[in-house]
Order: sequence, then C-alpha cells, then structure tokens
Amino acid sequence: MMTKTKETAKKAMDRPMRVVGKKYASVSALVRDTAEAEVANEFDKYQADRRLINCLTVIRCANEVTQVELAKRMDCAQSKVSKMESSTDADLNFGDIISYARALKQSVSITFAPARKNGADRIRFLIECIKHELDKLAKIAGDDKTIGDAVEAYAIETVQNMVKLIEESLDRLPHRMQQSNAPVFIEVECDRGQRLPLNGPKRVHKSAKKTAPVA
Repeated sequence: MMTKTKETAKKAMDRPMRVVGKKYASVSALVRDTAEAEVANEFDKYQADRRLINCLTVIRCANEVTQVELAKRMDCAQSKVSKMESSTDADLNFGDIISYARALKQSVSITFAPARKNGADRIRFLIECIKHELDKLAKIAGDDKTIGDAVEAYAIETVQNMVKLIEESLDRLPHRMQQSNAPVFIEVECDRGQRLPLNGPKRVHKSAKKTAPVA
C-alpha cells in the first residue's frame, strides 16, 4: 500500500506539466515551478527519502549495467532490482544494499556521527580520515626509501590539491571577490630542512612550518 508521500509524488510525476520553455537545474525545480506548492513539497520529501537508492541507481547507470545484468550478479530476479529502485531508503533491506553495491564493485562504508554535527565538524572528521590513510601508506613504506619518497610526493600533491580546492571555496565569499587575484605561494619547511612549495591559486604570501603529528 502506497504512503501519502509516495501517492503525492506519483501524482507530481504522472500529471501533465505545462511547457514553459525554460531550463531547470533539477526535476525538483521543474516540479516546484509547474505544480502546486503541496505537490512540490511532497515531491521534494519523496526525493529526500530516496537519496541512497538514487545514488545506487546512478552508479548502475553510469557503469552501463542493466537491471537484468545486475540481478544476475545479485543472484535474484530482475523484479527485485526494479522494486528496490522504486522504493524509499527506509524500505530497503541492509543486506540488499550491500549485495547491490558489491554487484557494482563498490565498497560500503557506514559513518556514525552526532546528530548536531555541523559542516566544520565534518571537515575535521574528513581531515582525520586523510591522516589515517596517509599513516597506513607510511606503514606500508616502512624502511623502503623508494616507496617512502613516493608516499611523500603523494602527500605533497594531496596538500596542493586541497589548497586549490579550499581557495576555490573561499573565493565564493563576497569580500574575497572584491580583492585582487595575485597568486598565493605557500611553503612547508620539512623535518629534513628542505622547503616544499605548495602553490595555490591566490593572493597572499604565507609560510608555515611542519608541526609534529598529533598522537
């Protein structure tokens, strides 16, 4: 039996839409512009309730895997895959999610975090994840200088890319948009004494010393 949200969302998808000659960034934007407010709100809720399965469906399509082929890999009927992809996230069986993902050669990770965790907290968590992965690479390198040099070069490249991405995000701040576009030059002084350039795309000269890793 369909829930009210599903019924309303289905009406939003089934009802004739007036042609307005406009381009939309998303289906949600189109529905909001062409349907009643109540229908649009229910459609948005329906889409929000399907974030996980929508993500899996996108991965399947991106890999050009049909429902029939995926069903063979999952050792189930095609109708089960179809039912999963038309369900909400809350209706999915966790085992089926794992099976679906693995059939597409995807790993599955689950993260538990405080409900009130904000954007800054999530960034700190991701930074710790990066450190954890680099620590694993350093452990693999051991006393092998060749591997160690490769890990160090990769770490430097990672920081360079992070600097660029952070600068791109900060460029969206209004007060920075009004400043000059002089390039930034960042250096890190390593334990060995050499100075490593971490060039970013922006404005001021900065210099930082590498600090000891936090235990």
